[in-house]
Amino acid sequence: MTEMQTDQQNRKQLHPAEVLELARELVGEDCEEVYLDDRGNMLIRLDAPQLAVVIRALRDDDRLSYRYLVMVTATDYEDHMEAVYMLRSMNHGVPVELRADLDRDDPHIPSLALLYSTACWHEREAYDMFGVVYDGHPELTRILTGRKEEMYPLRKDARPERRPRREWRYEGIPAALRLPGERDRSERS
Repeated sequence: MTEMQTDQQNRKQLHPAEVLELARELVGEDCEEVYLDDRGNMLIRLDAPQLAVVIRALRDDDRLSYRYLVMVTATDYEDHMEAVYMLRSMNHGVPVELRADLDRDDPHIPSLALLYSTACWHEREAYDMFGVVYDGHPELTRILTGRKEEMYPLRKDARPERRPRREWRYEGIPAALRLPGERDRSERS
């Protein structure tokens, strides 16, 4: 057996409750809430300035080792916005979701580009779609829309002039042809 296989066998698989306890020990005082949801995922609510401290603690701890940044995005509500981060660990199967409330008029949060190289693209996408400013990002420019004006497509107030959707009707379209021996759809149960 190789040394890597032996190391993987010796490593104990952590239970979600153990992961939650370890996370509370590490970052409990820096977070508003740390809990497990009904699917076994860990959720952490925190203040935006504490984000880099909390994520560095989760990443650098040998037992938790959340070294894989899955996603960075934002969520827009009527009165506020949230920055959302998803992390995974290769040592155990408990993903963590971190959420930080942001001011809707001036959404700022520290960048994770120096902690995770994949954060560069994700943060640029969230900036382009939601207008979240990631302080300390090396190149915070639009990546998808290429727009010059201050319009962010995934915000609730992005297109107030949007027309309501019309229902499509089958007017003037002949009925579908049936194959020989096929029953009419109205006869099916």
